[in-house]
Amino acid sequence: LKAGSMTGQVIQDINYTVISGASPTNWGTMGIGYISVGLPSIPVTTITGSPGSEEVVPVGSTNYSASVLTLSYSNELSKIEMFKDHKNITYGLNFKYFTQGFAGGGSSLYGANGSGMDMDFGLQYKPRNELTLGVSALNFLPEGLGGRFTWDRGGVVEGIPAIVKAGGTAKLFGKDSYFGGKQSVLLGIDMDTYPTLPRPAVYHIGVEWWPVSVMALRAGVDQKPKGTENGAGVDNNLTAGIGLKYNGFTFDYCYHQFSDLTENTTHFFSIGYVG
Repeated sequence: LKAGSMTGQVIQDINYTVISGASPTNWGTMGIGYISVGLPSIPVTTITGSPGSEEVVPVGSTNYSASVLTLSYSNELSKIEMFKDHKNITYGLNFKYFTQGFAGGGSSLYGANGSGMDMDFGLQYKPRNELTLGVSALNFLPEGLGGRFTWDRGGVVEGIPAIVKAGGTAKLFGKDSYFGGKQSVLLGIDMDTYPTLPRPAVYHIGVEWWPVSVMALRAGVDQKPKGTENGAGVDNNLTAGIGLKYNGFTFDYCYHQFSDLTENTTHFFSIGYVG
């Protein structure tokens, strides 16, 4: 059994929470996860007056929230009869249920809520003890097969953009590593592409060092797409963190930069049980 939770306040105002758990069974590994974000007390205004003398008048406030409930399953590919010769490959599926909307704000925001669903699929291949490779397709269901979000007001339907991720992790130092040694050092890199959106590919690179068996130090770069005057660009956000593990319990802290604005810097805290 593994369980974890994480919390943070993104860009100072947005509350972010993650709760997850997974357990092996005779039929594979089952998991469940819940992610929520919330932004409270958003001002709602209206414009009054005649042209040329308009005035913005506050009429109240609203609270925005969004969440995703995820049910997960994974297993070894070789346990499927037709793939029995494909060793060291595992696969996984996520079913995701989305909700999003506003609470309060008066008649202008009536019905500004909705829900939707989609799925993810991933493959992981471990050709050697020191190397793991993976590829996944997020939100792969087309609208016609249920991959969509529907708003209560007017029944407006939106597609959920797909993301294709590919990457890997290499164990550079430590047990079962490329170069040996007592202290573990891992290097991870992956790439996100957006097949249905005019966005550039972005990369995520990180290094994890275990100077002692109970503590990890981490640093990396987390790229995010951003809008620019010339179209879509990329933000290079620096990240750093520390992790502690003792008797199967974990505590992790992460520093995450968002764009060049120091006030957008976010701190995440996570506790978990990994057995």
